[in-house]
Amino acid sequence: MAMCLRLRRKTSSAVIMNAERTGDDDAAIGSSWKEYWQIFTQNDFPLVCPLCGHRLAKGDIDGCHIRFYHQDTKRWTLRKFIVQGHHGCNVSIKGDFQMQTGETVVEAIEK
Repeated sequence: MAMCLRLRRKTSSAVIMNAERTGDDDAAIGSSWKEYWQIFTQNDFPLVCPLCGHRLAKGDIDGCHIRFYHQDTKRWTLRKFIVQGHHGCNVSIKGDFQMQTGETVVEAIEK
């Protein structure tokens, strides 16, 4: 079963990065990572991309794999999480960055 984690606001501790080499990963449930996220959150797609902060259109949404940085341990999570965001943000943002909005993320469980 996936674990849901709610990010309530943008904080300095919500540092993330795009997880690498996830293009061939298949979601354990649903036909896509977008559907997987909806199944576990029971939420509609967000109106704003949490990765860049700009308006999000349904046709441009990806289920984005991200990792979190833990300030206390100074390490990235080994687990990957799914958040809904722009396709462009999903494939182009490199390095670490801060979430622009608080959004529900779901642990990524592969088939």
